Amino acid sequence: MAMTAKIRKAFAWFPHAFSPRVSLERVPRVRVSQKAYTQMYHLVDLSDQEVAWLGVVSQPKPGQYFIEEIFIFDQVVSGASAALDPAGVASVAEKLLMSTDPDNLRKVNSLFLWGHSHVHMGTSPSGQDDRQLEEFGQNQGVDYMIRLIANKNGRLEFTFRDYKRGLKIADIPWTAELLDQAERETIEAEIKAKVRSGGFISGGGGYTTYRDNYPSDFGDGFEAVIDAGRKIVNGVRNFLNQPASSPPPAKKIELEDGPEVQLRPEKPFRPPKRRHHKR
Repeated sequence: MAMTAKIRKAFAWFPHAFSPRVSLERVPRVRVSQKAYTQMYHLVDLSDQEVAWLGVVSQPKPGQYFIEEIFIFDQVVSGASAALDPAGVASVAEKLLMSTDPDNLRKVNSLFLWGHSHVHMGTSPSGQDDRQLEEFGQNQGVDYMIRLIANKNGRLEFTFRDYKRGLKIADIPWTAELLDQAERETIEAEIKAKVRSGGFISGGGGYTTYRDNYPSDFGDGFEAVIDAGRKIVNGVRNFLNQPASSPPPAKKIELEDGPEVQLRPEKPFRPPKRRHHKR
């Protein structure tokens, strides 16, 4: 008599403890020009409190990002925050756009680096740092942003945020050209002119020394910074009656593709449980 094998019934499927993995064709890499490296080093070294800046970024080829130079703006700083003055940002942008250099319009439209110092603290981002990074994508409508956190202990940490593809890649590799000590006096003079400790400046908001309680590293006037920049750019474009110039060909930078990267999923927000106290 023939025997028939009994087929085991399949279990029903249920969600498990997920561990998503993402494989990238290449890891974004940053190269810092001598000018930008020098500006940032002296700025952080000469500042005893947090200080912030924006930088011009070009893309020589896919996955490679070149930081050309940075701009220091009027700001109010403390030991744990740096708030840029919208009027100061607009003033710098206006000077660039009104100059005779046709490349300045591209620079104003390529401020894709947001950097700030943590003085002697570590370079891991705070909750406010992460929120600020998301605000760039929401308010500026850019495809990507590079965040840099620096300290006086010899560490730079870059984070690449790709808003278009929904990726955030922390601690991406970087290289830099040699430091130029001759620029130190220039940076020191710019710090004295633009960086103030504590208080209140026009266009900003109230300031606190606690980063996570502070509404934004750009103060309550963050949207005003963006609006001011847009008005200046649009006004110059209308005046010249021409579109923004395309980036000039950058220096060829040969970098090897990075290894496969596994990204850990961000944990979903869960409100804290209420604690009931016995009466």
